[in-house]
Amino acid sequence: MTEVAAADLFHLSLTLLSLFIYSVCILMISVILLSAVCCLLSVCRSRIVSLCSYFLAFLTKSLQEVGVLFEEKSVERIEHQLREAVASTTAGPAEGITCRYRRYDVVVNCTGLGAVDTESDNSMFPIRGQVLRVHAPWVKTSCTFGSSYVIPNVHSLVVGGTGQQGDWNTEVSAEDSRKILDGVCELFPSLRLAEVLRTNVGLRPCRPSVRLDSEVVPVPAPVSSAQTQTQTQTQQLLVRCYGLGGSGFTIGPGVALDVVQNHIEPFIAANSTQKIGSRLIARL
Repeated sequence: MTEVAAADLFHLSLTLLSLFIYSVCILMISVILLSAVCCLLSVCRSRIVSLCSYFLAFLTKSLQEVGVLFEEKSVERIEHQLREAVASTTAGPAEGITCRYRRYDVVVNCTGLGAVDTESDNSMFPIRGQVLRVHAPWVKTSCTFGSSYVIPNVHSLVVGGTGQQGDWNTEVSAEDSRKILDGVCELFPSLRLAEVLRTNVGLRPCRPSVRLDSEVVPVPAPVSSAQTQTQTQTQQLLVRCYGLGGSGFTIGPGVALDVVQNHIEPFIAANSTQKIGSRLIARL
């Protein structure tokens, strides 16, 4: 009887020792995995996050400081805008109209999805995006995993997202919100407790490839005299630049530089006899 009890005690000790070794191994694996996740998040932290609302305000202010005027209006067709540019020069004080703008030398069409109308470009299509802004100050890292992502902002955490090609719906979808939360909570379970501040929906202006080209358009340039008004022929540059999809804020500065260096500046150089506002272009 004593020998049986001793054997049972020996087997129990071996079992406990095995469980201890197994637990230590599990703990070591967990530490390794946690270290890998921390390394991943540290890479995410190295990204630069630009808040679009702040960035646009900065750009607007910078442009206004060098004399750029902003006017909000509806443009149905780009050729209408070209004709209006000439008409705004033709009408003058003699007709009792104050000429606010001189003729446009360069027109850049960067209307995004509006190019479906302004250029009859039927290759344009939207990719619908929906994101949540939640209150989660404990999340300090920007990270993308699969179709999900989290991006800390100053006052909220952006949680996304969707990429629904050809969907023109700009209304908030409760089903999309649920899927977004389910996706991000796989890596950040604590976001289940986060307060949803608001939900945003937008349409990314896409096409099979970015359109960036230009053409010189001959237009009549009015020459006024005290008695009569005759017209001569001059040139106008039309630049088309749209279809950047969801990367507008990322590659926009480079595309703008391309527009200036490879389209506008050569046009100015070739038409140096025209009075073109190159001083502003140089400052930009």
